[in-house]
Amino acid sequence: MDAGSRSSPQQHSRWLTRVADFMLAGTVAALVLPTLFVLTQVPPAQVLRGELIVHWLAPVPYLVAVFAIRQAFAAYARGGVLGEVMVRACRNAGGALAIGAGISAFGVPLLVRWFATPAHPMSRTVMVFDVAYVAIGVVGLALVLLGGLIRRVIDVQERVHALGHELEEFV
Repeated sequence: MDAGSRSSPQQHSRWLTRVADFMLAGTVAALVLPTLFVLTQVPPAQVLRGELIVHWLAPVPYLVAVFAIRQAFAAYARGGVLGEVMVRACRNAGGALAIGAGISAFGVPLLVRWFATPAHPMSRTVMVFDVAYVAIGVVGLALVLLGGLIRRVIDVQERVHALGHELEEFV
């Protein structure tokens, strides 16, 4: 394959932006369409005090994480500086993943238990816990850390560049 037929990283980022758009649209549709169906079948008062709203809490931070990655692809495709784009993407997506994992692992099970009627199986459960959410949360925190480390590297590179100019002026 010759150099002319290869796609540039910016072109690849534009393609990945479209993939992320498709993922966001599909996920939102997968959440909204069944919810609209439920709302047409169940009285609104029952929905508001039920588990539906509780289960809607968990996907929101995950959607924010996908949107943050989508924004990074789009920024880089527009010619953004890779380091700055990565810092923002790692911090935003990582934080959203950590929050989403916390809500999924602890918040939703506790709230479902709280909303459960005495006849509901969850009313007798002490804790429903999925270790996979802990792994997602740790990956999210690692991304936040990575974003901070990239930020430090950028700062050091800028300082080295400035010192190089000072040294050239001195010599």
